[in-house]
Amino acid sequence: MKKASVILFALVMLAASIPLFADGAPVAKWTNWSEGIIYPYYQVGSAAASNGVGPNWAGTGSYQSWALGYDGNNYGYSSIFEFGDAAFAVANLSWYQAYYKMFDMVKLTFGKPNIRDYRLTDKINGNGYNALFNWGDQHGLAVQVTPVAGLSVALGLYVPNVAAGTNLAALDYANNFGAAFSYAIPDMATIAVDYRGDLKQVSVGANITAVKDIGVVVSYQADFSNSAQLVSKAFVSASAAFAPVTVAADFAMKYATALNFAVEADVQYAMAPWTIGVTVGYDDGLAWVGSGMGLPGDGLSFFPYVAAGFDNGSSVKIGFVYAAGSGASPVATMGLPILYTFAW
Repeated sequence: MKKASVILFALVMLAASIPLFADGAPVAKWTNWSEGIIYPYYQVGSAAASNGVGPNWAGTGSYQSWALGYDGNNYGYSSIFEFGDAAFAVANLSWYQAYYKMFDMVKLTFGKPNIRDYRLTDKINGNGYNALFNWGDQHGLAVQVTPVAGLSVALGLYVPNVAAGTNLAALDYANNFGAAFSYAIPDMATIAVDYRGDLKQVSVGANITAVKDIGVVVSYQADFSNSAQLVSKAFVSASAAFAPVTVAADFAMKYATALNFAVEADVQYAMAPWTIGVTVGYDDGLAWVGSGMGLPGDGLSFFPYVAAGFDNGSSVKIGFVYAAGSGASPVATMGLPILYTFAW
């Protein structure tokens, strides 16, 4: 924690000094993002119903994140503190990264990187499988190259930790790397491919934007971490805007020894800056539906909400959610999710 505090202090000092040496450099921006849930009711299996306030009721957790970032023309950084346990204790500096761009073609990122430039997400909760370099507990380096317009190629490599009790580093670089590329075709689609050596996962997908006001995302992931069993995951997500109404739908599946699936639909009505909406979903054990709200994904869920976004980047989302558990040990919850972002 002491080391993390020193690093954060250095980054803050860097943010303060950059504007002094860079003409026209933008001012550093502070953003605080948080998600919490109040539970008036939850029940696990045959246990008596109870209630509570996050962060760790009903086994779902409440996540809070404080992010500080600076973005210059050719350099910048970002860092995140995470709060997580039942006592609201500060865990550590979850990840931080600094980057430098050369010739507008090469971008170097180092620290504990969290690069999601190659991640395809669904149209409702922003969930997705692709992520090049997301080892929050590892130091490393990522190199991204843009040889031609629309094409980005990346390689990430992290420094292995010293093995506990041996003082020897696990120099397994063959597995501790990631590689990815994406190609954007204007007004058509963005295609992304990602390989994670540490997880032994290959992901491929496309975000199709050929039709105005209609978006479609398709993605497939093959997980080879268990040599005896291939795990396949896929999702299809679509949205359509008919101002002031937007509708979206997701379908996700996983197949290993059995098939698990999830379906979800969302309808929004915009009254700038406010939006009212409702999300309804059913999850057959995939833990996809509701995961954007920190809720168990098993069974049926119903989530009416009110949201607002403001010009300075701030936002708020408040609603009421009901998730009906299923299976051998069902988890039934009623919750009041509160999500917000402050930016200034």
